[in-house]
Amino acid sequence: MKFGIDLRVLEHVCKPGADVRAVYYRQAALDLLRLLSQQKPFSEMAGQEFKAKITALMTDGAFRDAAFRAMAKVPMEWMEVGVVRDSPPYDFEEFLRLCEQQETGT
Repeated sequence: MKFGIDLRVLEHVCKPGADVRAVYYRQAALDLLRLLSQQKPFSEMAGQEFKAKITALMTDGAFRDAAFRAMAKVPMEWMEVGVVRDSPPYDFEEFLRLCEQQETGT
C-alpha cells in the first residue's frame, strides 16, 4: 500500500504565508535524526553518544517542542540532488545548543 500527502494538506496546519516546503524539509530532518538514532552504529561508542543526545530531546519516542523550535531556528542549506554530503545540511551542535536554549528558556 502506498500513499502520499499533498503539501496543500500541510498548508492547513501552518500559518498563512508559511513556506510549507521548508516546514516539511525541517520536519524531515527531525525524522532522519530519529531514524539514525535507531540504527546500528558504525562505532558503538559514537552510536551510543549520538543516541543519547537524540533521545534526550524526546518524550515517549516523540520530539518535544524544544526540538521543533530549535530545528525551526537553526540555519539550514537546501540539499541538492546528486550532491553527496558527509554531514547534515545544518550545524548539529548548534541544533543541540538551540534545543537546550529552548528547554531552559534562555
